[in-house]
Amino acid sequence: MRVIAQYNKHPVPQFCGNPLTEALSICIDKDVLLKKVEKTIDVKGFWKLDAIYQQAILQEFANIHIPAPQFGSLYSKFMSLLLHAYSQIHPFSALNTKNKYHLATLMTDSKLDWELNVAMFGRTTAPSLMVQGPSGIGKTTEIRLALSCIPQVLEHHNYNGRHYRQDQLVWISIDLPSTPSLKALALNFFLAVDNALGCTTYYEEWSKKAKTSVDQHLIGMRKVAIVHELGLIHIDELQFMLKYAKSKDSPSLQILEALFNKLGIPLILSCTTQGLALFDASYTDNSLMPDFTTTRRMLNDREFKFDLHKANSPHFKNLFSAFFPLFLQWEETSLDELFYQKFHFLTCGLPAVMSRLAHLYHETHVQLRRRGSGKKVPSCIDLLEHVYKHQFKLIDPALKQLRRNQVTQYEASITGGGIGKAVFSDVEKKRQKKAKKDVVVEIKKGGMFDDHASHPKSLSTDIANGFVKGNS
Repeated sequence: MRVIAQYNKHPVPQFCGNPLTEALSICIDKDVLLKKVEKTIDVKGFWKLDAIYQQAILQEFANIHIPAPQFGSLYSKFMSLLLHAYSQIHPFSALNTKNKYHLATLMTDSKLDWELNVAMFGRTTAPSLMVQGPSGIGKTTEIRLALSCIPQVLEHHNYNGRHYRQDQLVWISIDLPSTPSLKALALNFFLAVDNALGCTTYYEEWSKKAKTSVDQHLIGMRKVAIVHELGLIHIDELQFMLKYAKSKDSPSLQILEALFNKLGIPLILSCTTQGLALFDASYTDNSLMPDFTTTRRMLNDREFKFDLHKANSPHFKNLFSAFFPLFLQWEETSLDELFYQKFHFLTCGLPAVMSRLAHLYHETHVQLRRRGSGKKVPSCIDLLEHVYKHQFKLIDPALKQLRRNQVTQYEASITGGGIGKAVFSDVEKKRQKKAKKDVVVEIKKGGMFDDHASHPKSLSTDIANGFVKGNS
């Protein structure tokens, strides 16, 4: 989102007198903030609509969002990081001008070692925070929605009567590449910058420089960050580093630190539970893995942990209500406590699975209602189990591992060995190019469900004749 910069005085003097800080608008009212990102569906007369409209409405289930309990804290933390980081620099200062000029001259030196030119910028090490949790819990969604509440580009023209033409790039969010390539990381960065600024300048330029050195790509990233006064960067899928830690010229914590952290640009790092091994002391024996000093600096701020949503948690209850709205229910159907518990058991409390299962459940329910065959519609819980059985059988082994607290095995199954995006339906699983066979390991106690008797009794029955073949 690009907006024209409007300057407002902050109640703290150190955040005033600087166009970069005064242009930041803060939402103090958390209720307003939460309403801004909440997305539910409520359609009157749904059952009287044509099938095409009904299907289109059900597609909106992918966009349903109930802010996680951490959402407000994430937004507050991001704004505090931005205020502090921008207060450390001033666009009109001699040092800022010197840094931009120096970077421009460095770009012409093809033999430059980029790591030797970090200290000259004179900025202090910026904070880095970690957001972690299992795949499908909603980490990336919450981070990017919290960031979306902050204008991404602030367009400056004049400040206090002084000409100031600048596109202030407040934040960007990128994924680490799944391949061990620093150039791929650079291209992800340039593409994100272009998307934010509304141009194709940087990506087109650097995608054509296949023969340009890695060092030049990294200097180019630093130049863009400083030229556009980048305030905050989110780097997702940090666990990919585990797969290419031994590869030369691959992304690493040391490089991320030198690229952004040492320039005073705060880092938001997010990864799966599996990715926390990056910061394990046992990995520091590998010379390509971070030493203790790097790890300490890269985890010098708060950690946000996303856990599986328990059945009795307020957030899961709110999600359940959003995914099973009243306008989709019939009088003779009953979404009782047993259905509620079964839905939680099948989805493990993962929003990514909840969204897909609820969507397919309602889609099948609508198809049965429209058949007009006179046959009785199966019970809600039988319908739910049927849909799960036929649409989630390929990822069911991974979810079983999660219920048994086998988080590492779950992550490997759901992501095809730890590389690539996580998949949460059979359709996605079939498209996964690098899926590995499930690993059979001893069941550990202490998971979401210790044994079969601890979850609701299975009520699945043979109701295949009551469904439209291939559409469940």
